[in-house]
Amino acid sequence: MKVTSRKRMLKWLTLAPLLAMTQLHAGLIGQGFLSMSQAFPGKGMVKKEAEILVKFKPGVAKATKDAKHAAEGNEVVREVARYNLQTVRISPAQPVDQAIAAYKADPNVEFVEPNFEIKVQALPNDPGFSSQWGMLNTGALGGVAGADVKATTAWDRGTGSTDVVVLVIDTGIWWTSVPDPVTGLVTTRQHQDLVGNVWVNPGEIPNNGIDDDGNGYIDDVHGYDMVNNDGDPLDDNGHGTHVAGILGAAGNNAVGIAGVNWHVKIAACKALDGNGTGSLDNAVRCLEYARVLKDRGVNVVVTNNSYGGLSTDPDLTPVRIAAMNDAIAAQTDILFVAAAGNTGAGGQDNDVVDFFPADYALPNVIAVAATDRKDALASFSHYGRHSVHVGAPGVEILSLLNGEGNNYVTAPGTSQAAPYVSGLAALIKSQNPTMDSRTIKNLILAGGDIVPALQGKTITGRRLNLDTSTACTNKPLFTSLKVAPAITVGVPNTLSAISINCGTPVGPVTATTSSGQVISLLDDGVAPDQLAGDGEFTATWTPTSGFAFIDFVSPAGTERLSAVDLQPTAVSVAPAIANLGDTVTVTLTVSNPGTSQSAAPASAANVYLSVDGVIAQADLLLGPVQIPGIPAGQTRTVTATFPIPTTLTPGTYFVGTIVDPTNVIVEALETNNTLAGNAITINASTVDLTVTASSAPATAVLGSAITVSGTVTNGGTGAAAASTLSFYLSSDNVLSANDTLVGTAAINALAANGGFQLASGSVTVPASLPAGTYFLIAVADSANVVLESNEGNNTRAVNTIVVSAPARDLTVSSVSNPSTSVNSGTLSLSATVRNTGTVAAPIGTKVRWYVSADAVIATTDVALTNTAGSAPCETAFTSTLSGGSSRTVSASCRIPADVIAGSYYIGAIVDPDNAVAENNETNNTRAGGTKITVSYSVDLTMTAVAGPATGATGQNVTFTGTVRNAGAAAAGSTVVNFYLSSDSTITTSDRLIASTTVASVAAGASVPVTATAALRTDLPAGIYYIGAIADPANLVAESNNNNNALASVNRITTSYGPDLVITSVNTTSTTPTRGTAIPVTGTVLNQGVGAIGAATDRRVIENGSTVTVGIYLSTNPNITVFDTLIGTYTFSSLAAGTSLPFTVNATIPAGMTVGNYYIGAIADRATAVRESNELNNALPGNLISVR
Repeated sequence: MKVTSRKRMLKWLTLAPLLAMTQLHAGLIGQGFLSMSQAFPGKGMVKKEAEILVKFKPGVAKATKDAKHAAEGNEVVREVARYNLQTVRISPAQPVDQAIAAYKADPNVEFVEPNFEIKVQALPNDPGFSSQWGMLNTGALGGVAGADVKATTAWDRGTGSTDVVVLVIDTGIWWTSVPDPVTGLVTTRQHQDLVGNVWVNPGEIPNNGIDDDGNGYIDDVHGYDMVNNDGDPLDDNGHGTHVAGILGAAGNNAVGIAGVNWHVKIAACKALDGNGTGSLDNAVRCLEYARVLKDRGVNVVVTNNSYGGLSTDPDLTPVRIAAMNDAIAAQTDILFVAAAGNTGAGGQDNDVVDFFPADYALPNVIAVAATDRKDALASFSHYGRHSVHVGAPGVEILSLLNGEGNNYVTAPGTSQAAPYVSGLAALIKSQNPTMDSRTIKNLILAGGDIVPALQGKTITGRRLNLDTSTACTNKPLFTSLKVAPAITVGVPNTLSAISINCGTPVGPVTATTSSGQVISLLDDGVAPDQLAGDGEFTATWTPTSGFAFIDFVSPAGTERLSAVDLQPTAVSVAPAIANLGDTVTVTLTVSNPGTSQSAAPASAANVYLSVDGVIAQADLLLGPVQIPGIPAGQTRTVTATFPIPTTLTPGTYFVGTIVDPTNVIVEALETNNTLAGNAITINASTVDLTVTASSAPATAVLGSAITVSGTVTNGGTGAAAASTLSFYLSSDNVLSANDTLVGTAAINALAANGGFQLASGSVTVPASLPAGTYFLIAVADSANVVLESNEGNNTRAVNTIVVSAPARDLTVSSVSNPSTSVNSGTLSLSATVRNTGTVAAPIGTKVRWYVSADAVIATTDVALTNTAGSAPCETAFTSTLSGGSSRTVSASCRIPADVIAGSYYIGAIVDPDNAVAENNETNNTRAGGTKITVSYSVDLTMTAVAGPATGATGQNVTFTGTVRNAGAAAAGSTVVNFYLSSDSTITTSDRLIASTTVASVAAGASVPVTATAALRTDLPAGIYYIGAIADPANLVAESNNNNNALASVNRITTSYGPDLVITSVNTTSTTPTRGTAIPVTGTVLNQGVGAIGAATDRRVIENGSTVTVGIYLSTNPNITVFDTLIGTYTFSSLAAGTSLPFTVNATIPAGMTVGNYYIGAIADRATAVRESNELNNALPGNLISVR
């Protein structure tokens, strides 16, 4: 049986699971794509043979021009008179460069240059290219023309090379050919747009179970699956296939879309499972796989890493972070491109909150943010002025969908932005085979377009530009890269900056503080610099004094980095009137003003009470408040509660704060960290609680009850809150920590000036207390919850109590038990109990039964249970046992199921909880004279499992099997669960489909079982083993719990059963006014073969079922989730082949632009249900005119 260990989980980074990707292109797949026939791209600017362009200076005579041409043996073939430009055919004997030199030497010539060929800009004939706005943004659908990666001009210079390999570390890719282990038939799953672009290991023979090339990985023909530890990294989620399509879908092949590289080799390393989760070690192993391939001659240029996590794990240790850091650092010759992360609306600043792996500060890492059609930072995207390098398109990105049918889907996320960058790295390498990773990274960063929305949000402030990066000329980039968030005078810090021009490092780089310190930054590979010649210049710097800014200077540019400036902007305390000891709430707002260019790290602030409103550290400290990190230009508000010290002198005080009171953080201004807030009036407590009367009997017996009383009086002038009166037994009349608490009473709120309450009741003298003379001490407000003017008068000691031991002594004189049993077996037991004392043992005295490995019976041994197994096995006296008497008690007890086979003693303990006071509490136990041999009784196994060969989700399937009891005793009620598994090892972590219960299974008997249920609708399409587990929760004690599972010989091929479509949508309100509601009617049809929300669907049983129909307004009949949502309709179930009419009162947004709109609907707008066709959920209705 498989055992799943608890691992650190990584999540791939999209806003929602891939199956929730928006189906924008239902009409664009296959026949629906608009056809584009464009010229195949050329390979750059080519000089026309034997032609140059010559322009003479103004005023040069025609005869002079003709004479020059004749002297050079050339002739004019064309002329543009307006521009005084001549096309000259040069002598065949004269090279172009020599002819140009001859004309340049003539003082009459203004300029001369080659006559270059020009070609149609490279546009692929892929029908979906018009929807790939990230490659070529024409301004459609609300976009901004040119807000793209300039792919078409870059493709004029080259479209990639199959000599370049990109390793996609993700959920795998939709590309495999695997033989069935039973039938031998080969199942092929290949997306049409990856044909020719999937890496093939030339040294590996597919599916022979042998590591043919000796690289340590069996059958790694296209990559490796670290999740299942095999050579088939098939994508069972979709995320990895989508990523692969962005960087390397085959271009100009007349199908689908075009990747950044039309030609490339994509290798897959599956680190994430079908749910999009994986473990840290899987990612590290994938990086090691990249290292192995590179070392064996595979041209791995870059790994794409569209996943992340780690930063919020509460038990994360530096060692766990270091595991991946070390793996990335070990391969500086392979770029590591990482998605910056997604966190809903507003994103996250990775400078303030670490997000890994994007935040690893290593020379080969590129962290990528997401941009939209308008060159804005995507609303969900993480960012970081000093941690995220560059932006790339990441909203409404069309790419490949895993699964049968060669489908395509749009999705948002930094996961989609990252493969643009990985693709560019491969494209640069294809055009410059000898270029190393350092230069490639610099070209990517320097070549980007400066985008306002990314200024201060990324290291470069740039969005990816394929054209400039592949033909970079004079593109300097200077930016500070790493500055410690908290800088302390006298403590060494690391400064680093990027200083490059295109792909080349440029220096020198210096940094000068406002206090005059000068620091030289070097790119020499000597610590702290990580890699020589990579364009990152680094230095160790120890501040000698505070500073307001650092000025960086380099040939590539300059930058002033202002220091953090923490300023409290508001502080208040509530309530405004309080008493000593009361708890008050303080609210504090701290800013890091826009003048600062650095995010402030987490810090602390002290809260004070001051008599004069001038806050200083000499004032009364209420306590510290933790302030989270603050990005530049932002504020943080926190609240905290503090008790008013009871020793404080009553009066009026001002609340105040000092931020960073110990100056841990170096700031641009250290004199603005204090602030005073509102005043608070603090009054003295006027309550005074005393015990004015108490009573107790003069004698008592151990273990017996006595009646005590006490009166609590409030002698103060203020009302007292509710409190507690406690009673103690003490060997003297002074209360101490060693005294024995015997009871408490609740005291209500007491009025001022004599309010009182009498409390009386019965308390038990502990049987374990030594006999002797004790004082009864009553304590008012024993929990000290009421602040009083006098806390020293709350106790009262009353008369002494003589406590004596009862004259009783209970023993067990004999125990009788059988010699054999089975675990969970029932035993008939008896014991003789004797009271050797003179005082009777009371009714209810217990005898408890135990099983022990030795003859010394104790309450720490395993207690036998009652026959139901629900409680310890006990016998209680139904009458008193007088002194000098004996009694035989009997019981039917059960040996617990978790008692392993072996030889044991059965024993009894009378009064096991010491509830009855005795002269001797140490002689209450006895073991039986006959040891008992315990053996196992039941052994459940599955001897047969079967099911259908095919099935669709939501469709009923029937599984059969046989459960056998190979044990020596009958098994009672037993559950049998049926599962589907990707491998033949069946465990409870596989996907549960159906369950049934067997009433009983006799020893040696077999029982056939059958279970029918709807195939769960969250099951990915695929091929699965059918498995069954008897007693999956281990509720039946067995001799062997490891043989309960069995997989079928045959496998089941599953497909998606439901298929939701909107068959009609309409509104009768054709001219509505903004801000008003309109009635929308429609019908949703499940035209698939599987039901939604079936009662036996385990997805529904475990998680419920909610499907949402979205009602939209759209400017065109192509209804998408990016249109304006005006209403929703939800339902939980819909059988196959049935329709459901709906009516929705939808509200037109008040801010809607006046105009004509299509009403439309999308079934399952949140893609909560996996369907056989995800591309037919939308339908437009009638056209309305919004006023």
